[in-house]
Amino acid sequence: MTQEQSKSRWTVVTPRLAGHMALWLGIAACAALLVRDGVGISFILSVAGIVTGAASLISSRRSGAKVRLRVIGMLISAVPLGVIVALIIMRPPERGHRHVYCQINLKNIGGALREYERMREGMPGKIDDLIGSGLLPPGAFSCPFDSDWRNGQSSYFFFLSDKNNPDSLIGCDLKTHSGGRNVLTAPHNVFFLKHEEFNQRLAQPENAAFAAALRAFEASGAKHFPLDRPLAASRPCGDTAPMADRTSDKE
Repeated sequence: MTQEQSKSRWTVVTPRLAGHMALWLGIAACAALLVRDGVGISFILSVAGIVTGAASLISSRRSGAKVRLRVIGMLISAVPLGVIVALIIMRPPERGHRHVYCQINLKNIGGALREYERMREGMPGKIDDLIGSGLLPPGAFSCPFDSDWRNGQSSYFFFLSDKNNPDSLIGCDLKTHSGGRNVLTAPHNVFFLKHEEFNQRLAQPENAAFAAALRAFEASGAKHFPLDRPLAASRPCGDTAPMADRTSDKE
């Protein structure tokens, strides 16, 4: 066989072979996605299929069925790769960083409270007033990991006691994250406190009313804070006594 015949044979066989390889590598990559812990294998097969098809197209640009076969193989190989990238982008955050999402929500709520106070020259009577004023959407009060949340509810607890004290709390997570809770202070600052730090903060005199209201609310078994509940009298459902009376009775 002469060198020309060998070269001619190589250019005829290689595109067809590369097309079949890319096609089957793509199919294998798709199948690997369906297998448990097969994402890594699927990624390797998908990249191999795309590289095989692309390299063949670069080395031989002949038109016809062989080109279509290689392109189809590359497209099929690209499908699982796209799925893997989407899973990486859309995957839920690590458990240890979930509190950051609620921290962002509380920061937005604090900013809306500040803007409401500036516009109306006073704090709202209900958190629902922030939605009515167009400062926040209802979803701003939902923890991203709270599957039971509904409109009209809040994943965060609020109680306005002494808004003039920079150390007093006016809001916090109802659900613990990473061994602690996010808190919202009267100056609308937000930060994360571990359980011990949170309890120490509640024990401070300026947070006595907030702590009493929070403990009473939690004791009621309620999982969500009603957005239409008066902020200065947050109390368990069915309890008609003002929170101020409840606190004074305990003292």
